[in-house]
Amino acid sequence: MFVSCIAGSRQQGTDLLVGISRLLPTRYIVGFTQWGTLSPSGLNMPGAIYQSGSPVAVFPNPQAERLDVDSRFAKIARDGQIIREPTLSDQA
Repeated sequence: MFVSCIAGSRQQGTDLLVGISRLLPTRYIVGFTQWGTLSPSGLNMPGAIYQSGSPVAVFPNPQAERLDVDSRFAKIARDGQIIREPTLSDQA
């Protein structure tokens, strides 16, 4: 799985995810419509990324959501097409 914060934002993000998914068939390519930041308690833990809403945030606020494949900010592509849209509109 390929995962990146903000990579799913807007049409440019859709184009990026679809393009990568064509290069890496059968893999899930996940981009989010929000910036992500590391959790202070999970700095070295894979996947410990939380919604920050800003590219300069060092740590998320206490109510920040974790960015993972089940996140409402996730846009997922596979085999050259978007298979799941985020449930929240792009805010970045």
